[in-house]
Amino acid sequence: MIVCSSCGIEMSDKKKMCKSCIHDKIKATWKRQIRIYSIISALGAMLLMYDISEVRALPHNADGIPTYLMGAAALGGLAVLGGLFGLVLAVFFNVWHREKPA
Repeated sequence: MIVCSSCGIEMSDKKKMCKSCIHDKIKATWKRQIRIYSIISALGAMLLMYDISEVRALPHNADGIPTYLMGAAALGGLAVLGGLFGLVLAVFFNVWHREKPA
């Protein structure tokens, strides 16, 4: 008999973890990913809001938008889009791996 490395239950197959522990580990992984991608999206949105406020504060007769603001806006936009894409995938797989009714 093989013993589960996580909970100590004896199993007949040769896996290192039982199905219950594997399921719990997968759920925890997707929940962590949801948290990470939410933070990335929020930081990107804050960076974009900062850029918008700085561009609005520029004088009307300015020669253009400074390069650092353009770069920060691009970085903020990528963070929002990437974070939202990752968040959608993480939520999808979190729902996919939910417990099936018996």
